Amino acid sequence: MHKVLLLLFFLPSLLFAQPKQIVFTNVTVIDATGAPAKPGMTVVISGGRIAALGKTGKVRVPKNAQTIDATGKFLIPGLWDMHAHLSYAGETAFPALVASGITGVRDMGGDLNQIDGWRREVANGMRLGPYIVRAGSFVDGVKPDAKYRLSVTNEIEARQAVRTLKKQGVDFIKIHNALPRDAFFALSDEARKRHIPFVVHLPRGVSAAEASDAGAKSIEHIEILLESALYRKDATAKTLKEAYEENTGEKGAALFARFVKNGTYYVPTLVAYRAFVRAGKDEQ
Repeated sequence: MHKVLLLLFFLPSLLFAQPKQIVFTNVTVIDATGAPAKPGMTVVISGGRIAALGKTGKVRVPKNAQTIDATGKFLIPGLWDMHAHLSYAGETAFPALVASGITGVRDMGGDLNQIDGWRREVANGMRLGPYIVRAGSFVDGVKPDAKYRLSVTNEIEARQAVRTLKKQGVDFIKIHNALPRDAFFALSDEARKRHIPFVVHLPRGVSAAEASDAGAKSIEHIEILLESALYRKDATAKTLKEAYEENTGEKGAALFARFVKNGTYYVPTLVAYRAFVRAGKDEQ
């Protein structure tokens, strides 16, 4: 494991400096396609991209390239953190992300100006960190103490929120759980019209199936499927057991088939919940 992380940590620092072309020789490549590991490979990096890959000795090494003998090391594609909040985590998260092999982050709500500042620093080689796609402010119902919100209470405000975020240039819109049902469907309609993706921390009163049908690109968090069964309009589940049953077996298979048909991804964020459990144990 450490051999993988060491190489992944070393690679981004080399790419940001980019003094010349970089060549890894004798490395074992795992390409994440399901194919077996490929030992004894040479990988040529040029302009921050993979320019050539093949068996060591069979790939032409560019003149004056920086060559690294990666014998005993593994090279994998950069990983993505698909649910992060960098404004909450702070700038100390950047080296930790890179050290874990994460070269891309989907920031799911925060201070857009702050995040864009960090993103520029990464792009300009001033900060070691991952590529960032970001939502900017959450679109939510009224939560007086919550940070980074566009508070929406009705359909008109929901459509205006889409226009505001589109003008700010966000990569997608993040909906949070206090958004009223009518505002949710107005927002999804406006987002489709303006060709901007939206992702969902499911509002109570909206089902996971409805969110997917409305065009959600992703639905976040493991507990959301249970909340969908318990709190959706015309819900019949009254207990967690009944909510679980609604999301397993034939009903569960039908729901996930619907996600596939609609192009909706499901992001359970299990790592975050593991951290919460560990933190609780540490306090005991």
